[in-house]
Amino acid sequence: WRVPILLLISAILFVEVACYFVLRWAVKAAEVLVTTRLFSRHRIERRLLGAESFEAWSGWAAQMDKHENRDAWKAQFACKDYHPAALRAAVAKLRRAREAEDA
Repeated sequence: WRVPILLLISAILFVEVACYFVLRWAVKAAEVLVTTRLFSRHRIERRLLGAESFEAWSGWAAQMDKHENRDAWKAQFACKDYHPAALRAAVAKLRRAREAEDA
């Protein structure tokens, strides 16, 4: 009886140790994925806050939008709340007035 019980206990111990290492590997992989994403967000945020010009700030803000998947709305031109073509025409008219110093 000693040998079968010893083999059974050894097999259970082996399975538990293997499960422990698989679980630790999965946790480590999840930590790396999460901290890499958070680290890049913090890096972009630091550069955004430290921007010394509007162009630099605008570039980092666009990067932050892309990183957080908040730029999908820019690809849509249709909306039930406003008429996009009329809005673009009005913005273009205002820009032309500003360039002509007629504002």
